[in-house]
Amino acid sequence: MLGAIAVSVVGWIGFASLHEEPDRSSSPENQNVQNGVELLPAEAELSPRTTFRVRFDKPIVEADSVGVAGKECPLVFDPPLKGKFVWDSTRSGNFTPTDSFPLDVNYTITLQPKLTKENGLELRRQVHTPSMRLEKTPLRLSLPSERQFITTLTFNVAMDPTKAKPFVEFRSADKTIPAKVEASLIVANSTGLPSWEERGTGDDFAARQRDQTRLIVSPASMLSGGVKWQLVLRKGLPSANGKHRFAHEEKFN
Repeated sequence: MLGAIAVSVVGWIGFASLHEEPDRSSSPENQNVQNGVELLPAEAELSPRTTFRVRFDKPIVEADSVGVAGKECPLVFDPPLKGKFVWDSTRSGNFTPTDSFPLDVNYTITLQPKLTKENGLELRRQVHTPSMRLEKTPLRLSLPSERQFITTLTFNVAMDPTKAKPFVEFRSADKTIPAKVEASLIVANSTGLPSWEERGTGDDFAARQRDQTRLIVSPASMLSGGVKWQLVLRKGLPSANGKHRFAHEEKFN
């Protein structure tokens, strides 16, 4: 009977582990400084379309600089970040990045040295983009009477099933079963999530057509009943372009 099958994959208790970001407690992020200036957004993690707004306590530029493109940006990004800054008042303005943010990058944001020296201002902010990870709990899990498990994994980056397959498997205490890994079907009006890079471009139509963030995963052979199984994503699981990998092995109980 199905009720007697002790296959714990459907529990997915371990899913939360994929959302554990690297420990940043010892990083300079906890030493952020803002004196005479405020930088928004306040959150440390950036989204694909983040823009930055800076507000000073007192006027910094003349009125004829307001609304004029091409003025020097008061912000300094490390590593460098290309973009456009426009003052919307004599003491505030917005910086819009030229391109979407790459995954898993830490940025330090400070002020141009002359602003710090001439106005007694101080700014130091640490922000970052997320690492490669699953976006959310799998949308559909099933365990039919023949004990064949299948689920959809949705990542925040495009995936290649051929490259991913060697890094996905099912394990019990004494047995390992390879996984069958397939691309998600292309469905009209798909609600599949575009990759991080695609969200940055705004090309929603192309993202829906490719749906490369989803992988369909099932065991290559049926899972034995009365056994505790884990779905394992091994360390090194690569993105489609090979630029991003899982830093640690992830297990789903």
